[in-house]
Amino acid sequence: MLAALGFENAQTLLQSGNAVFETAAQNAVDVETLLERETERRLKVRTEYFVRNEKELARIIEQNPFPREAKDDPARLVLVFLKSKPNAKSVSDLQSRIKGPETVRAGNRHLYITYPDGQGRSKLTNAVIEKTLDMRGNGAQLEHGAEDGPSITLRVLRYLRMTTY
Repeated sequence: MLAALGFENAQTLLQSGNAVFETAAQNAVDVETLLERETERRLKVRTEYFVRNEKELARIIEQNPFPREAKDDPARLVLVFLKSKPNAKSVSDLQSRIKGPETVRAGNRHLYITYPDGQGRSKLTNAVIEKTLDMRGNGAQLEHGAEDGPSITLRVLRYLRMTTY
C-alpha cells in the first residue's frame, strides 16, 4: 500500500508494526490522515498511524528532559508518540495518577516517561496513559549513544505505527 500511495523505499521493520519510508510530503499529520483513510478504504480496517519525520525526531531527541536516563539506562526511558499535543490538564491528571517512581514530561505530540523500576510491574500502563489523555499512543525507547550521539533507536523509529481497533 505504501508504494501504491507513492511512498518510496518503504521497508517494514521485523514484526514491529513499524515501517520506514520516504516522501516529499512535509506534514506528518497529513501523511497520518492519508494512511488512515487509505487503510480503511482498501483494507476495511480502522487504524491510527503515528508518523514523525526526521526533523521532528531530531527535535524530540534534542528536547529530551532525561538525557542522563537516555544514556545510562535507555530501557527505562520511553517515548510515547501521540496523535496530538496533550493539554496541560490531562498531563497533570496523568502525573497525579502515578503511584510509583515514574516521571512524565509532555512534548509537542509525545510524552517522555522514565520507569526507574522498569515497566513490567508499573501501574503507569499504556491503557492508563491513553485513558487519561483520551488519545492513543505508541511507545519507543529513547537512548543516547556514546559515540554517535542521541537517537530514538533511529534504526527502529523513522517510522509509522499502525494500531488497529
